Amino acid sequence: MFNPLAARADITSKVASSAALRNVKSSQKSMLALQEYVSTNDYAATKLAFREAPLSEIRKSCTTLVKGAEDGPDAEKMADGYKAFIRAVEKMDSQASLAMRGRKLADGEFDKSYRASVDTMQEFLVLAEESVAIPMQYPAEVAE
Repeated sequence: MFNPLAARADITSKVASSAALRNVKSSQKSMLALQEYVSTNDYAATKLAFREAPLSEIRKSCTTLVKGAEDGPDAEKMADGYKAFIRAVEKMDSQASLAMRGRKLADGEFDKSYRASVDTMQEFLVLAEESVAIPMQYPAEVAE
């Protein structure tokens, strides 16, 4: 019989989802460690951190998770959560670039962008953990 909770998404991505989830969790720890740079407005160090592992691999890992959840119950939420997270990170990166070129940011503006990045990452991670927990559906289970 058809199990509605079983995932039938891209098999390769579904199998790789566990490793991708570990990478996102590792990236989350690195993201939280950026608080020191953000609080001191060290824009160069912040930008550099996003270009080094594990944060440099965050897009790849999140994309794997989104593809692995394509036909799950929260597929749209996963995709939207990923987009929100990337928008927040890109805004933060853009602000850091502008500040490094001499633009004065409003007090707390960079911290607000950092908080949005951390919060949207956490929201995505919650959905990703639920999605990875959904068992893979094999072709024999579909036939009926």
